[in-house]
Amino acid sequence: MSHLSPPLTALPALSTLADLPPNIRAKRAEDFGRTHGQELAALGVNHDFAPVLDLRPEASRNRFDFNTLINQRAISGDPAAVADIGSGLCAGLDAFDVGANREALPGIGPRAR
Repeated sequence: MSHLSPPLTALPALSTLADLPPNIRAKRAEDFGRTHGQELAALGVNHDFAPVLDLRPEASRNRFDFNTLINQRAISGDPAAVADIGSGLCAGLDAFDVGANREALPGIGPRAR
């Protein structure tokens, strides 16, 4: 979603929510989804290809990864945090009838299920 700002509100990366307590990170992720859901709906967009649910691998495992930049793109290495944040974001988008894609890029890294 950050690729559309402006006109969408620039929000922090979803990874900034990963270390918060589970109930707070899910609520903040839903707030992010609501913000962008409302703005996307106002633009006539009804589907967002987010969130990316790849797990962040250990740095030593992919230290020569110059192409995917998964360590910058992934939310967290903790499947529970990724699930909480992904679910919250999707709920926020859904509140404005904007569909979410819940994508993971196979072969790049582990993913939350």
